[in-house]
Amino acid sequence: MPLTLDPIPNASPFAPFATDVAIFANTKAREAPARLTAIAQALKAHVNGAWLGVATAFLNTTVVALNAALAAIQTFVNGLETQINDRLAEFETNLGAYLDVGAGYAVGAINNALFTGALASGAVTYDADGRLTEIDQGPRRIHAIVYNADGFLASYAETLTLSDLPTTRVYSFTYDASGNLASITET
Repeated sequence: MPLTLDPIPNASPFAPFATDVAIFANTKAREAPARLTAIAQALKAHVNGAWLGVATAFLNTTVVALNAALAAIQTFVNGLETQINDRLAEFETNLGAYLDVGAGYAVGAINNALFTGALASGAVTYDADGRLTEIDQGPRRIHAIVYNADGFLASYAETLTLSDLPTTRVYSFTYDASGNLASITET
């Protein structure tokens, strides 16, 4: 939108000078009001013409450039908003797959499948007595396996790493007087 500056009006203090020169009839001063009026009119014409034209052009150029810059910023922000919305929509879809009730990858399903699931053959480590000390199975690692004085399993830790976020559970075992398993406790 172009900007327009109003020209200087023919009103006070820019009204024409009085041309009553009767008191100066016999002197050179009689020409002063006419000359002052001519000077004022020339100054007014210069200000209204050249100066206002340059100022208006400068202001209009500045406004157009500012509008172009704001349009570029708006385009960038709209693109950024689209990218964020796309990522959030993808994230929402993935969360639905992992967290919804009955979903294939619900939290309960992951816990049941990974923390209590059967072990396939994998990297298994034994101690000198032939007892398990560590099992690495993909994202699941069973470690810190401890045996009691009777040689029974006393505790172990199981760490599951998904998306570089490890979750560890530690299980402890107790036995009755005859050596039968009495309880398994998650600590």
